[in-house]
Amino acid sequence: MTPTTDLAADAIQPGLFEFWVRPDREGMFAKLRAERPVVFHEEAEFPGFAKGPGFWSLTRYDDVVRVSRDSETFVSGKGTNIGDMPVEYLEFTK
Repeated sequence: MTPTTDLAADAIQPGLFEFWVRPDREGMFAKLRAERPVVFHEEAEFPGFAKGPGFWSLTRYDDVVRVSRDSETFVSGKGTNIGDMPVEYLEFTK
């Protein structure tokens, strides 16, 4: 059976914690692969942290492979997956 979700593709927000704990998460990925395989998402706001610039998500395997092999065009700049941290936090975790 193919995973499903009742959410519209525009309502799917992988930048939010709630996305990752929903029981229909695989359905949301299936919907993104079908309707929005490459999409920009706003980052969530967390108390004490500056809101990040947002991020692009790729949900199709072939797209991920292509981007992974072309570092001249696709650069994450400061890193991936980890939001900007306040200087005080970075000093504490050294």
